[in-house]
Amino acid sequence: MVKIETTYSIILTLSLFFSIPVMLISFVLFLLGIDVQIIVPIFGFLFFLLIFFYFPFIFITQNRGKKYMEKNPASLDFNENQLHHALILLISQLPDDSIACGLSVLIKSLLKKNCNFKLYYCHNCEEVKNVLKNKYTSDIWIFGHGWRGGLGFKNKQTLKEWIFRENKGECLDYNEILQDISEYPKKRFIAQLHCNYKNSKRCNISLPEILLIDSSDYRNSFVSSFLMDPLSIYLTLKFRLQKRIKSTS
Repeated sequence: MVKIETTYSIILTLSLFFSIPVMLISFVLFLLGIDVQIIVPIFGFLFFLLIFFYFPFIFITQNRGKKYMEKNPASLDFNENQLHHALILLISQLPDDSIACGLSVLIKSLLKKNCNFKLYYCHNCEEVKNVLKNKYTSDIWIFGHGWRGGLGFKNKQTLKEWIFRENKGECLDYNEILQDISEYPKKRFIAQLHCNYKNSKRCNISLPEILLIDSSDYRNSFVSSFLMDPLSIYLTLKFRLQKRIKSTS
């Protein structure tokens, strides 16, 4: 399985992290009469792109995704006793509009190819396992939060937990599936459309490595190697993954 580097996400994350403080520092330097270096206008331009391109684009794609989700919770002639694409949506206690980003692209493509599919709204790990145990869910698309070797649900946080990035939500390490592998049928295709960084304290075996029928063919899966933000998920579905969608007829 080929490791796909999400370079875009790295650039965007660093831009988000550094652009605002750099702009504030440059403003203070300007007030003090200190000459501003060339790096400041560069980050200023990045900040401009975030405000006038990134956030509006996310808002539009989120709303389009929500409309497709509401209108098409399953294919027109969905048959649960036939092979189908399972779109697993991880629903946490914390509202997460980013899940909808890219779903308009995926659902539209599935409809165009007359694929049998269904949206599965999962509120805990057991519900995710049940979808994976279903012998008819041949193609898996996972939207939500996670890391390379698992996924998680975010609970409501206190101010202290938010500051120290503590999350006591339920998590599913994918190696738990290995312990009961006989209960899980193999899959044709798996896409982990969540963050896929390596977690030093948890399992880092991806789901495709565990459940794919043919893990040697990179076209049967998608696992990035870093963070994934809503825009990178949208672009990945638009330009990389929609052409890999397999028919279920």
